[in-house]
Amino acid sequence: MRRKTLNYIYLDNAATTQMAPEVIDVIMDAEARYYANASSSHVLGREAATELEKARRLLSEYLDADDYHLIFTSGGTESDNLALAGIIGMQAKRRGVMLSSVTEHQAVSHCLAALAGPGRNHHELGVDSNGLVCLKSVEAALRKPTLILSVHAVNNETGVVQPVEEITKLARRKSVISHTDAVQALGKVTFSARKLGADLISLSGHKIHGPKGVGLLLVRKGINLSPIMLGGGQERGKRSGTVNLPAIIGLTKAVELLGSGNKLNVISSMRDSLEKNILTRLPHAVVNGAGASRCAAITNILIPFVNDNYLHARLANSALCVSSGSACASHKQEPSRVLLAMGLSNHDARASLRFSLSRFTTKADLRAAADILFEAVDPFI
Repeated sequence: MRRKTLNYIYLDNAATTQMAPEVIDVIMDAEARYYANASSSHVLGREAATELEKARRLLSEYLDADDYHLIFTSGGTESDNLALAGIIGMQAKRRGVMLSSVTEHQAVSHCLAALAGPGRNHHELGVDSNGLVCLKSVEAALRKPTLILSVHAVNNETGVVQPVEEITKLARRKSVISHTDAVQALGKVTFSARKLGADLISLSGHKIHGPKGVGLLLVRKGINLSPIMLGGGQERGKRSGTVNLPAIIGLTKAVELLGSGNKLNVISSMRDSLEKNILTRLPHAVVNGAGASRCAAITNILIPFVNDNYLHARLANSALCVSSGSACASHKQEPSRVLLAMGLSNHDARASLRFSLSRFTTKADLRAAADILFEAVDPFI
């Protein structure tokens, strides 16, 4: 059964999700049954290794990833870092540009900034007012010697869906290796690794009602990476360390549940209803990125007339759990660089709220969330 935490309304699922009961069950079973090290040669180790490879095969099937090797990681951040640092490590003597969008998650932008050096520059592609990367700007940027191109599939703050399929085709024509952070895409849009087409695809478990501390990097067969963690040579030598088999089994169950119980249409409809409710009662409010294709589960709404500090203080002490941006940067006071890149002012970026839904979100949750928001902004109406 779903466990309610007091009377809180949890709409911060882009930061992390509640684990599904079915996932908890398989993890607990795996903790009891498969406690041996999957790298050990004895019978219990071989049994664990068999379960590991079973999970890998199932995930390859669920994700439409027959053309990829699946490397298990600790989550989206490690997957991004392994993809980017691994590719640059293989091209250490080459000079060129590392391309990404200006609205990437910090796991990408900070990693590429750290990888920059003599003869190797990091260039960020701009976005339009909806947060979309222009294909013509990608094509123009690729005319220069390029080491890697990284554009996320779905923005974690606005839910805007990038044209990754077209972007990866442009990269392929120039023989440039492409990467996409698809952490926010899995479970929020129809997902197929084959259709995305990127050479490297990052995924994470805790965004889809799976466990924290486990993720995936899909590596197209034929692409080689330098490892960023050295040791026993696990995961095809790309990610050393004892694998977290119970978490991997939990991740597999979470991905399986996406296929059997996907509520994308229902979630999208509820998101639309939430937006309509807020915009009807707060007519000056604006949905950031509304002019672009967006995933089902995320909406980012600007409340332009409020004191942003007051708004955040009121909501932080309420029963409503929402975010003003990426959870990885929520401890900072700076406005969202994603919204700034879309043309919002500092004030408007800070006065924007991200509401992110999940399969456990109810219509009652959304009605209560809207009521709490209206109460918080009432002094400014």
